[in-house]
Amino acid sequence: MSDPSPWAKPPGSESEPPAAEAIADPPSGAMGETPVLEPADLPLAADEPQTFGAVQAPPPVSAAPKQAGPRGPSRGLLVGLMGFMFVLLLGLAGGLIWYVLKDDSGDTAAAATSTRAKSTATIAVPAAIAYPADKQASDYDLESMQLRNKDLPDGIVRQSRNDQLTFTNVEWAQLVAPDDAQRKQSQLDAQKRIRNLVSVFSWSDQQNARIGQALSFLSQSTLYETVEAATADTNRLCGLRIDETDPLKEFTVPKLGDQAVGFMVTTPNANFGKLVDTVVCFRTGRIVHGVIQTSFLGSEDSALVTELAKKMLLEVNETFKGKAVPKDDEPSATPG
Repeated sequence: MSDPSPWAKPPGSESEPPAAEAIADPPSGAMGETPVLEPADLPLAADEPQTFGAVQAPPPVSAAPKQAGPRGPSRGLLVGLMGFMFVLLLGLAGGLIWYVLKDDSGDTAAAATSTRAKSTATIAVPAAIAYPADKQASDYDLESMQLRNKDLPDGIVRQSRNDQLTFTNVEWAQLVAPDDAQRKQSQLDAQKRIRNLVSVFSWSDQQNARIGQALSFLSQSTLYETVEAATADTNRLCGLRIDETDPLKEFTVPKLGDQAVGFMVTTPNANFGKLVDTVVCFRTGRIVHGVIQTSFLGSEDSALVTELAKKMLLEVNETFKGKAVPKDDEPSATPG
């Protein structure tokens, strides 16, 4: 029985016929009929160029229509290849889904950004409570209203002693306007400002500081004689040490306490680039609180500062309730 494959040699042949005489077995019709050869019917070696100049087609003869026959392994190969590509695409899609949904707790990149995630984890805006405005000035515990180390990103801790960074109007004027302290003090007195307390936070180990994230953070609470005076200063620069002549850009913040504002102030740096103070401040009665992130231009993060302000409001609320969170240990020295 002869091999019906279009790739088989003619029966009885011991060697390859010349290229011009090699024809396939007649697929149909009587013996002796000569089918018209097509390029796809010619067996070619894998490295043989596809040329058909040596084939001389005989004159057309009347024959029964050629029946579609098996095309050898080419169709099966194509189907197999398509199946392989389908499985490969499924594998790639599955890998992508796994990568997006996998737990990154042990991933190096996730570990590198863990400090950022800690501070930007969204918390609900703390509800405002009653903020009495009729207490004696000495009864307002500004120190307990400050951020704690636990509120800041890992590696950032308080660097200031609160007993050294509590300022009367005289002391604040000498700090912010040393060349014109008397005039500045008169201005603060006219604003009915009483005193403020500042907490400075920075990297515990400067070798591990991530400059692209922040240089330092600051929280501050300023007490005024009246609610009206505190409201007026919230509408200015929140009693913070900021140059009024520097460019200022506001951004939207949620309502915190009785009133809240957000803005950025850009200042030239003497040594390199520009610095940006990203500020969120809020008022509780006659106290104005502020959170500041100082960073290089391009690293400012209003979302992070907003979250820190919400955490500070939690500390303020607990202080007014008489349930202040225990204070951090005082650092051994102030930053140089």
